[in-house]
Amino acid sequence: MVLAAKGDTGAQGPQGTGYAATSTTSLTIGTGPQTFATQAGLAYSAGARVRASSNGNGANYMEGLVTAYSGGSLTINVTRTGGSGTFASWNINVAGDPGAGDLMSGNNLSDVSNKDAALANLRGISYAVAQSLTAAQQQQARSNIYAAPFDALAFNGMQVNGSCEIAQESGGAALTGLAGGTFREIADAWRLFTAGSEVVTAQQVTDAPSGYGASVKVSVTTANASPGATDFLFINQRIEGFRARRLAWGTAAASPLSLGF
Repeated sequence: MVLAAKGDTGAQGPQGTGYAATSTTSLTIGTGPQTFATQAGLAYSAGARVRASSNGNGANYMEGLVTAYSGGSLTINVTRTGGSGTFASWNINVAGDPGAGDLMSGNNLSDVSNKDAALANLRGISYAVAQSLTAAQQQQARSNIYAAPFDALAFNGMQVNGSCEIAQESGGAALTGLAGGTFREIADAWRLFTAGSEVVTAQQVTDAPSGYGASVKVSVTTANASPGATDFLFINQRIEGFRARRLAWGTAAASPLSLGF
């Protein structure tokens, strides 16, 4: 048996290069190349992932891959950021690679690579690009935003200026002395035609039925004591063809028409 005494502890080897660093370079948080003046002799090389965070608040940071490190100058191609502002006191260290599809909550989805596809996956409606929606999807989307149905016009009157509120030609002035053979527009699209010995006054007025702001009023100033077979007075509005064509009259898909007054 051979017995030997334990040898003395050897001298501690030199400390290896590390990654923890600081910088007093004044930089504004943003993407793209950012160069920090830092300590020399660090272990960084091109391709290492680095995060530089504000010494005062770590939520303000820039992160990306090292593109160059030499003599105390460290350049990072920043692709991820947090917070905002300009800072001159940074802590620098290595960072892990983000996972596939990684999103930063502070970016509010601005880092989504294909925003249009993401919106479609979330069943969202875009105001920026055209979308291919089925008829059912279109109807549901309109319902969700309380929009009128596509056939809303089918439930509206086809007349123009049905409330008699517009009178561009007469300006609301009374049209007096309207005798037989007169054809005048009282309010926009509302016309008076008379034949006979009667004389009338016509005007757009505000003494309308409850719920309406205006109406057309005709007052007799000289009566026709003995109306003949060809005497008449009527107020009419002509419905233009492009407004009536949705009725599809003359086809198998013709729709009925209701008159209300």
